[in-house]
Amino acid sequence: MLSATEPNEGKNNPYGKWMRNTQINNAELESDLISIRTVMNLQEKARQGYFPGARVPVGYKRITDHGKKIIVPDEEKRHYIEKIFRLYSTGLYSFRTLAQKMRKEGFTHNNRPCTKKTIENILSVYQVFYIGKFNYSFKQNDGTYIVKLCDGKHEPIIPLALYEAAMNIKDRASTPKKNKHSFLYQGLIRCSLTNRLLTPEKQRGENKSGEYEYYRCHRTCSECPQDCKRIIKREMIDKAVSEALNTLNITKEQLTDLKEHVKEILHYQEVYDEKRKIQIEGYIKKLKNRINQLYDDKLDGIISDDVYMDKKLTWENKLEDLTLEYSALTKTNIELIKRFEKMFELAENLTQKYLQKSDEKKREILKILCSNFYYKDSELRIELENAFTTLLKFALNEKWGG
Repeated sequence: MLSATEPNEGKNNPYGKWMRNTQINNAELESDLISIRTVMNLQEKARQGYFPGARVPVGYKRITDHGKKIIVPDEEKRHYIEKIFRLYSTGLYSFRTLAQKMRKEGFTHNNRPCTKKTIENILSVYQVFYIGKFNYSFKQNDGTYIVKLCDGKHEPIIPLALYEAAMNIKDRASTPKKNKHSFLYQGLIRCSLTNRLLTPEKQRGENKSGEYEYYRCHRTCSECPQDCKRIIKREMIDKAVSEALNTLNITKEQLTDLKEHVKEILHYQEVYDEKRKIQIEGYIKKLKNRINQLYDDKLDGIISDDVYMDKKLTWENKLEDLTLEYSALTKTNIELIKRFEKMFELAENLTQKYLQKSDEKKREILKILCSNFYYKDSELRIELENAFTTLLKFALNEKWGG
């Protein structure tokens, strides 16, 4: 949306519409570029051993030490974490019974009594954090993502032997849950009158001649016409999606214009990165000079050892943060180029590329391409995003950059 303070005279004429769409696209683009820079910075910090999560696992807390936020064990809860791993490693407790026991012993999280979910988070989500490690998603050269186990800078709470004993019990107790059916359009199709989601189902044909997938509205309401069948087969949806994607085909002229716009984006990003790197280089030089001068003052007896260590740690923390940001900036444009390459590859034959994907990937594509799927009077209406904005989303989106 545009702000009320922006001029929008003549917004109903072609030029006014073009200006309005350009402003909206530029605002979305700037937001996405900021997001990419943030992600690159977080990945660089993860490589250096700094946990990039917004919240630290239960049993730890963030404190500020000489101007830098660090993660340390929460001494009030540390012994509870140790006891949870120790009791679970006996094989005598489930998540539920262990939560009950810890509640009786007074263990709380976020000022609430311990729950089964709390135990599950400790033993199944953040379990490696308690041995001084953490998992983080990194992008590979081919554009795919992998989860890497990183060595953290935080102090471990439990010994490795206790961790392995607990994980052995969990591996034996856990049974992977498999979905009986997987539905491509689940959660996407709504009744246009009531806005209720249609429910996916599968049913065997006569003489067990295979399964048929369809989507049904199970509730009759006053808004629906009497002849509404309230059911649509997957084959009809597949056909409607293919027809909708065909309307997004981009002409050669439009593709040429898009490439010129991408050049401007990359130039803008490069200029931004270079300016910021020059700033950081200046800050780094000043901090190094300050640290050197600080040491001279200590040797000359101008300042005490306590003052020296306090200022030294503060400036070294700032120096480390700047160095990490500088390293991340050198990779931003490389990341953008990879994503735009995938965007142009997709733009050349969108429908064919879509049909080659797995159902999981197709769902992600549809969520980006389509704003709404509406079912009415036994017909499906698909509302598409603006083609230009859609392509930029594909290029800048985390999951589809690769």
